Amino acid sequence: MFADQLDYMVGVDPHRDTHALAIVEVANGAVIVEATVLANNDGYAEALRLVEEHAPGRRVFAIEGTGSYGLGHVVGPPRHRRVRPRGSTRPRSSRRSRCRS
Repeated sequence: MFADQLDYMVGVDPHRDTHALAIVEVANGAVIVEATVLANNDGYAEALRLVEEHAPGRRVFAIEGTGSYGLGHVVGPPRHRRVRPRGSTRPRSSRRSRCRS
């Protein structure tokens, strides 16, 4: 299913102090890298470095526990965060025109 869409799968098993990381080549199921990184910003940076070095193609991440210990991998260090605007993107004038008194 993924073989025609992806080159690598990255699995992360987060724990309180460390996170286990595995990079698998999708085409043949070979484990390319297994590593343990610290559960802090330095560890997240190390995980990203490993992924960029060993999985240069199309990849997907499977992160266990994203509501708990895995949250740091989802949010990432500040330089990797994406900011999403909040509120309406319509101009104020178009919002006001819908109001009736």
